Amino acid sequence: MQEDQLLKITEKQREHETAVLGHKDRFRWEEYPNKAVVDAALASYDALQKLVRENETALETLTRQLDETTKQKDRYGSALEGFRNEAAGLQAAIKTLTAQLKRLVLTDYEAQSLDELEQKRIAVLDEYKAIESTYQHTQETLNTLQQQLNTLKGRMEANTQQLEQERTALQQTRASLQAALEQSDYPSLVEIKDILSQELDLKAGRKQCTDFRANMEGAQKTLAGLLTELGDRQFSEEAYQQVVSTFQGVSENLTSKHREQGELEGKHKAIKAKLDTKKEVEEQMAHLKTRAEDLATLKYLFRSSGFVNYISSVYLQELCSAATERFYKLTRQRLSLEITDDNNFQVRDFINGGNVRSVKTLSGGQTFQAALSLALALSDSIQQRAAANQHFFFLDEGFGSLDKESLDIVFEALKSLRKENRIVGVISHVEEMQQEIDTHLRITNDDERGSLISTSSDY
Repeated sequence: MQEDQLLKITEKQREHETAVLGHKDRFRWEEYPNKAVVDAALASYDALQKLVRENETALETLTRQLDETTKQKDRYGSALEGFRNEAAGLQAAIKTLTAQLKRLVLTDYEAQSLDELEQKRIAVLDEYKAIESTYQHTQETLNTLQQQLNTLKGRMEANTQQLEQERTALQQTRASLQAALEQSDYPSLVEIKDILSQELDLKAGRKQCTDFRANMEGAQKTLAGLLTELGDRQFSEEAYQQVVSTFQGVSENLTSKHREQGELEGKHKAIKAKLDTKKEVEEQMAHLKTRAEDLATLKYLFRSSGFVNYISSVYLQELCSAATERFYKLTRQRLSLEITDDNNFQVRDFINGGNVRSVKTLSGGQTFQAALSLALALSDSIQQRAAANQHFFFLDEGFGSLDKESLDIVFEALKSLRKENRIVGVISHVEEMQQEIDTHLRITNDDERGSLISTSSDY
């Protein structure tokens, strides 16, 4: 018993050792052997990422300022060039005006009178004043432009200095980035930008590290527990070989049983296939048997007048079914007609518990009701087969032997036909019929004139 427990513990120990070794083989992280190094690397990465972002922000700001300064320089340069062109134009105008000055020669004015000279003096003086005014205005404009030019030069120099400072700051930022890059484990700034452009899930990475450490610690604890449970006991090769031999015997026995099971399943499938075939044959036999019975019935029907009798029986049954519905209503749900096996009529009496009796036991009125129902059913059948729509027929006699009660039943049956839109002609010698029929013809026999006809309107 102890050897079995020892064997189980040894097997568990081997399984856990194999699992730990497999886990160690699958996971290699030589650069980060412990949690402190990993945390330090993550902190360094966060600091480097923060520095890169700050430098990128500063670089973007300096680049934007450089662009604005360059635009201002271009704008001020254009204005300065305009001022220079305007000053050159003014200088050219001064030279032109200077060249246009005329020197007075005294001999040119000796022949002129004092009035003419006075007029010319006044004209020249006015022209001089105008030129002087123009010159002063031009000089003021030139001074203003010169001041603006000096202002623009000052701004340009200030912007140039600021541009140089920003370029120096940009170079320092790039130098700082390069120094930080050289101190890091990344080969180039492009790789850092690629890494920063990726969406890193730090929580998931830390969770994976934590799970790995937890699994490793759990495996180590399990291994330590197994070693403690094993104690000083040693592994027995003989007991192990005995268990292996027993296991092989059981495996061979199980394989043999599986083989026998496969053979039995094959036999079961064969028997099932035979049973299915038997079932199909039995179904075919039943079908053939039914067909043979049908052929025997047809043979019996076509022998002698059997087929005619069969058709007559079917037609008589249909006629009885149609007539018994009317007969059942006329007798107020008391009687119905049926056909016996020898094609004779019988009556089922529902007043007497539904027993059957012969039609000869019917009263005169009931016999008339049965005959009327059969006659109407036959008439309907003939009209249906002939596709006719004639609802007129005659009743000849049949009332002379009826008593008063039977006649009342006959009259009720005839009155019910009015609801079916039927016209009934009655031929009778019974005087009571005249009282029930409003429209009639009376035929009397005269010895001299023969048969005399009178209508109901003559009375």
